[in-house]
Amino acid sequence: SPLGASSTTAMYASSGYEESTSAEAGLRLNFNTAGVAHELVLQASHLSQEAGTNTNAGKAYTTSIYNPAYAAMPAVPADPSKSSENTFSSLALVDTLSMLNDALRFTLGLRHQNVKTTNYAATGAVSGTPYDKSAVTPALGVVFKPWGPNVSLYANYVQGLSKGDTISTPTYVRNYTFAPYKTVQKELGVKWNAGAFTHTASLFEISKPMLLAVATSAGTDATDGGEKRVRGLEWNTFGEVARGVRLLGGISYLQGVQTQTAKGQYNGFDAVGVPRWQASLVAEWDTPVPGLTLSGRAMAASSQYLNAANTLKIPGWGVLDLGARYATRLGGRNTVFRLNVANALNRAYYNGSFSDTTPIATLGQPRTVSLSATVDF
Repeated sequence: SPLGASSTTAMYASSGYEESTSAEAGLRLNFNTAGVAHELVLQASHLSQEAGTNTNAGKAYTTSIYNPAYAAMPAVPADPSKSSENTFSSLALVDTLSMLNDALRFTLGLRHQNVKTTNYAATGAVSGTPYDKSAVTPALGVVFKPWGPNVSLYANYVQGLSKGDTISTPTYVRNYTFAPYKTVQKELGVKWNAGAFTHTASLFEISKPMLLAVATSAGTDATDGGEKRVRGLEWNTFGEVARGVRLLGGISYLQGVQTQTAKGQYNGFDAVGVPRWQASLVAEWDTPVPGLTLSGRAMAASSQYLNAANTLKIPGWGVLDLGARYATRLGGRNTVFRLNVANALNRAYYNGSFSDTTPIATLGQPRTVSLSATVDF
């Protein structure tokens, strides 16, 4: 295609909905056994979700950023029909053991999770085989303070069960939600309380399955047989640099790699949507005006790839947010007014990607001004 041209551009009109109902309950118990302090937590949760979608596709056409073409918008689709039902329930038991005058803490936990997923065709009939399975995932952690309360060395290992990815038409040949998958996180770090500032530094690794695009005679399909791994080094700090002036920030170095791809074609290539660097800095100032605080936040990220072949990527970006809050009393009640300006410089940028199989970049939020108030009753 000529520079800047596209031969697969199309317009879609979509309608959809999602309904969620959740409930959560917990119990906390503290006791001692043989000089060891225990903090036992029992937690139960339940989440039900129903979603529906309907799409009308327009005819594909050729266009160019230098000589744009226009096409008629497809008709607005009818009310969406139910496409999926998902139910997630979990029961977790976690015990944190403290010993040696709290210089050593162990966290041991188990979580039983059940996931039910049913997909539906546009006719309302069940599509495919419903998924109803359970898994028990562990959580292990240790904190050691060898030089007193100001320095903590820690490590943890956590497995989690997550909802499977969803594909839908017209991008794919079918509407389908894949089976839930397990993620694995390992972390090793140190926390240092240096007076007015606290610093944390950690090494971590996260592994999770990913979708793989598959070409079929009917069009593009997908499978969940892939895997990606993200390793990183992260430093965060927060504290008060002067009376009434607070800072919170950090920087991360990431290495995202595709470890399992179709026929190994892209094994070792950079993972989609993982920047090499990202950083943020938040500042707050309590002004001489009683109750008035001004704030600012700067965020930045380096470039990141949009496709498995690493041939498409979006450039790095940076944005500035500004805000103010005013705490007072109205009618004898504590009241806080907040004014926030997101992307104050109105930068136009892409801030990431949400698909491992389709090179789609997400637009960053334009300048947005919001005003809110919170009143205690």
